[in-house]
Amino acid sequence: MKISYILIILFFYNFVYADSCQVFNSIFPIKSGDFKSQSYNINYLKCVVDNAPTFVIRQFELDQKKFYLIVDPNTLQTKVVSQSCLKSCQNWRLGDDQSTYSKYLNVNNQKTNNLMNTGLQSLPVKGVQFFLTMDLCPSRKALDYDVFNAIESDKGSTPVAIAISGGWLKHHTEEFYSIVRKIHQKKIDVTWINHSLNHPYAKEKPIHKNFLLSDGIDFKNEVIGHEILMISQGLVPSVFFRFPGLVSNDDLVSQLNRWGLISIGSNAWLAKGEKIKSGSIILVHANGNEPLGIRKLIESILDYKITQKNWAPLLIQ
Repeated sequence: MKISYILIILFFYNFVYADSCQVFNSIFPIKSGDFKSQSYNINYLKCVVDNAPTFVIRQFELDQKKFYLIVDPNTLQTKVVSQSCLKSCQNWRLGDDQSTYSKYLNVNNQKTNNLMNTGLQSLPVKGVQFFLTMDLCPSRKALDYDVFNAIESDKGSTPVAIAISGGWLKHHTEEFYSIVRKIHQKKIDVTWINHSLNHPYAKEKPIHKNFLLSDGIDFKNEVIGHEILMISQGLVPSVFFRFPGLVSNDDLVSQLNRWGLISIGSNAWLAKGEKIKSGSIILVHANGNEPLGIRKLIESILDYKITQKNWAPLLIQ
C-alpha cells in the first residue's frame, strides 16, 4: 500500500525534515520508505516540551531522525515531535504520578468483570458538550460521506474522533485520502483512536469468544501493530483504544493500560437507541454498515439538538 507516498505528493511536497523542533498533531508528513517499523518502540520518559511537562510513550525514526509520541499529562492530547523538542528528559514509570493521564490510566485499570463497554463512556464537561466518535471497522461498503458533510462547519474545524481499524485503512485508500483532505482544508479536526489491526469478528461465535476474545489472537499485534500501521501513514495515534464490538475483559484492559492506552466506550451508541446526554461519548459507524446511527446523528444536527458549537475534542477539560 503506497498511501504515504501519495500523501507526500498531495500535501507535503515542499516539506523537508529538519533538525529544528517539529510538532504535529492529527497527521504529519511522511514519504514512502521514511519510516522503518523496526524502529518503533514503547519508551516512557518525562520531558519538557515548549516549557511544559510532557510524557513520552513511543519513539521511532523517520528518514533516520528520531521522533516521539508524547502525551499532555493534563489533557491527554498526543503529538508527534522531533528529538530537538525534548528537554530535561528523565525516566518515568507509567502511572506513577498524580497527573490526570495517570489518574485515567489507573481508573481504567480497575477490575469490572464486564465483557461489554469497559472504559470511558463519558467525559466531564463545562456546560453542554458532546464528544463525537466514528468507527471505521472493516467493511466492503463505501464511507458515509454524508455524515462528514453534515458535521462540517464554516466556523472552524469540527472536532471528531475516528476509531480506525487496519482492516478498513488497508482497503479504503481513496476514502482515507478524502478524510485527510478535510483535515488539511480545516473542515474537521481528527483525534485518531486505535481500533485494532484486524478487528476480528465471526458472526456465529458467542461474545465471550469473539472479537479480540477469539482464540489465537495476538493482542500486542492488534494494538501496537496497528499503531505502527497508523504511524506509517502519517497518523498521530491518541492514547485511546476502542475494542472491536466494545468487547473486552479485565486482562486485555490491564495489558492495554501497561502500554499507556485507555479503553474508550460509549453511552450514546445511536443505532442502539441510546440517548445523547451532556458529556456523552457518541458512537456511530461511518463505514457504511450502520445507516440508522448515521441517520439519527444527522437528524439530531438538523433538529438542533446538537450543534457544532457543542462538540468538543476528545480531551480532558
